[in-house]
Amino acid sequence: MSAQDELQVFPANIDFVYVEAAHFESRTLPSFLKESETASKEPGEWMFEGSYKPAGERMFLVRLKATADFKCEPDEQPYDLYVEIVAGIRVAESVDQSFVDKWITKGANFLLVPYARAAIANLMQGSGFRVPHLPLLALPILYAEGTATDPPAAAADSD
Repeated sequence: MSAQDELQVFPANIDFVYVEAAHFESRTLPSFLKESETASKEPGEWMFEGSYKPAGERMFLVRLKATADFKCEPDEQPYDLYVEIVAGIRVAESVDQSFVDKWITKGANFLLVPYARAAIANLMQGSGFRVPHLPLLALPILYAEGTATDPPAAAADSD
């Protein structure tokens, strides 16, 4: 078996990516101007909301909204922050439509997390605030016959 046969690549292209919306509202001075407990507070959690809509033959507009959640009262938050990223993703004709439907609903928006991370870092750095930590995400693994909970049977080794 060749390396080409072992490597499975999902034939899809991201045709474009852009920041559709960015919101940043500060309630305090950046920590480099005024050291305070509030200014150096990190978000307790990040909320990710994904959606998609068809945009033509095998083309989808995929949207990801990332919102900082501080898990505290609004007046204790140093800022409000969210970014919304949109991408055009084209899927090759060779991919079975049932798999495309499953992938686009469960996994496509995860492709936009690195773009959201970069937009947030640029926005925060430019505002003088410390860049918050965005955690790595566990991506869903999708198989032609199911999801990560029922992977395909392992191929037998031929010695």
